[in-house]
Amino acid sequence: MRMINKSEGRLNIQLVRNFLISFVRRNIWVFIFSVSLFLISLFGTIIIQVLEEPTVSNSPTLTSGEELEINEVVWFSIFKHNFFMLTPVLLGVFTLGFISIIYLVLQGYLLGVSIYSIAHDLSFLTIIKYTLIHGIFEVVAISLVASFSIKPGYIVINSIFRSKNFINKQDLLDMLCLLILYVVFLFSASIVEGLVEVYL
Repeated sequence: MRMINKSEGRLNIQLVRNFLISFVRRNIWVFIFSVSLFLISLFGTIIIQVLEEPTVSNSPTLTSGEELEINEVVWFSIFKHNFFMLTPVLLGVFTLGFISIIYLVLQGYLLGVSIYSIAHDLSFLTIIKYTLIHGIFEVVAISLVASFSIKPGYIVINSIFRSKNFINKQDLLDMLCLLILYVVFLFSASIVEGLVEVYL
């Protein structure tokens, strides 16, 4: 079997590096739009809830049975649940991302309400401890699947107003990469949430 010499290895690394750089440049704006929309919806909801709250409400605390049920959720069940919940964002690609944008805002709102509700019973450090690590992976995953769905609409707008070519082979390859990265980050978030954070 032929051995790969150092020059060929450097060439392969350079090709991968060039592909990654060009991939990021081609998709950075749809990703920034997606993550910004989600985070604005998330933190905007929390801020509005805080400003509108007249007094601190008493939310029901978790019983030991409920805690046990949460702790027994395995990482694969978490992955399936999250994937199912984000299916509308994924299918939004057939509406050029319009449905995805609406659902993205809705998810940010629901998550914001959830965080605000549990903040009455848990300390800020506890919330950070059990949500920050896997939350970062989930936010990236949500933004990636939204980018995948919004990409066709972005291409259509560019083709109309900036005289760019319509969807080509490179665009389809980018969408495939976005979809693969989405699954990877969602899978990673499930692993962290189900196998790491439960022991913190």
